[in-house]
Amino acid sequence: MDEKRDEKPQQYAFQSLNYSLSAGYLILPFEYKDYNQTNLNIYAELLGGQNLDWEYEKYYLDLAPSLQLIFKSTSKLNLGYRFQLKSDIYRNMKSSWMVSYEYIFLNALKKKNAK
Repeated sequence: MDEKRDEKPQQYAFQSLNYSLSAGYLILPFEYKDYNQTNLNIYAELLGGQNLDWEYEKYYLDLAPSLQLIFKSTSKLNLGYRFQLKSDIYRNMKSSWMVSYEYIFLNALKKKNAK
């Protein structure tokens, strides 16, 4: 049974290498004073992937610029647009919008002092 399975051509990639490079720049406030300020950043990610075991579709490279608001240094609101720079991989969508919200729970599991 395994011999028959091995004779069929491979239909999917099972091994891949994914990578990203990101950078941001503070737009507002012009002068950073404390953690309670709301920050506006421009942010960009270069996202790539390469199939290691699939000869028909090998790679993609995308760029995802976004605007990022940071509130009191504990939460982030991102609005971005991801699009394909170069690729030989078939995808349903070559570009997409992204909206995300993240909140960081600082000291959420803080231990109480024993008395």
